[in-house]
Parts: sequence; structure tokens; C-alpha cells
Amino acid sequence: MGDTAGKGSYPDVTFIAEIYNPHAYRSYIDEGRFDYLYDKVQLYDTLRLLVSQHAQSTDVPRIQKSLEGINDHMLHFLENHDEQRIASKFFAGDPWKAVPAMAVSALIDKGPVMIYFGQEVGEPGGVNEGLYQYRRRTHGPYTITGA
Repeated sequence: MGDTAGKGSYPDVTFIAEIYNPHAYRSYIDEGRFDYLYDKVQLYDTLRLLVSQHAQSTDVPRIQKSLEGINDHMLHFLENHDEQRIASKFFAGDPWKAVPAMAVSALIDKGPVMIYFGQEVGEPGGVNEGLYQYRRRTHGPYTITGA
């Protein structure tokens, strides 16, 4: 993977990778020298299923165990530009239903937490907003805490 123009050239920049293959996480951190990786396919997907009552909370410790040694490099989130809004009818329909998931996301380890624009006020996203119908978003900036 190597670091041709990344951390070696820009040591003060925080590099975040959006990678969906947990088997490659360690190489992105160790070889690619990324500071953080989106925790999408493990913690986010599981928390989303928990909010929708389609998963068990016992799945969360298993995920943390699989990330042992790199937990602090995982960027946690419940909303981003690609995912449905928590408050939308396509996810929870009510932002308050995700408060326990947000607590887990924010407190599970020392990794940073991303709050997507409007998430803090329960922005539902509309049917025709964003790039895809019936999906999710209103575009806006990210706020990353703990980085």
C-alpha cells in the first residue's frame, strides 16, 4: 500500500479511509498510515440493526474483540452522506430511538465520533434531497470529535 504522498509528506494532516473490508483494516493503519477508518461494516451496521430491532446487543462485544489493538483508529458514526438519516422513515423514523446507539458509538472506545450535519437536531432528510430519491441526506459539513 505504501505512503507515497500521505502521512510521510503531510504529518500534521489527519487521514481517514473509507474502507469496507475489515480484513484489510490493519494494513490501512500500519502500511497505509491512515489515522482513522470508517467503522461502517461492523459497528455502524450492527447499531443500525439494533435501532431497527434486527440484531442483538451481544454482537457489539464481538466486534470490539475483532478490532482489538486498532479500536482507537475506528471512526464511529450513525449518519453520513451515504446513509439514511436516523430520523427518516427509512431508518428509525424518530431521532430519539438512536440515542442508545449514539451513546455506544461515542463511548465504546477512544476512537473519534462523527456527527453529520443536521444529525444533532434530528434532520430527517426528504424524499428528493441529496443525490438519490428516497434515501437520506441534506449535504453539509462534518464535525469530528476526539480526533
